[in-house]
Amino acid sequence: MPFIPTIDGAAVLQTSVTVTATTNSTALDLGLGFDASDSIGQLICGVVEVTAGTFASHTYNYRLQESADGTTNWRDVSPSVAATAIGVVVVKAIVVQRFIRLVMTATGATPSISHNANVGIL
Repeated sequence: MPFIPTIDGAAVLQTSVTVTATTNSTALDLGLGFDASDSIGQLICGVVEVTAGTFASHTYNYRLQESADGTTNWRDVSPSVAATAIGVVVVKAIVVQRFIRLVMTATGATPSISHNANVGIL
């Protein structure tokens, strides 16, 4: 199965970024030949490295979504996982469609968090 640029065997889902509101990563194409629709799907693991943030009065939740075309009809494929401090957040999902993205939902008056993310097929 084709998989795009990697770092240590994992595809880059989100380069290092600081965000101050709810945000979506760009769509990650799992490859022209990727199609798990005839099975229960493919288990993937997103690893989010949180490098900085204001955590006292803010919440940050990460989840993965999938889409057939990378543009429309995004649907959640993982539960939300909270980042409560600097460190690593692991988001697991079962995907059947070709494109995935990372969604970070922030709440609070002035949220700010820095992170990067990679994803691998398990």
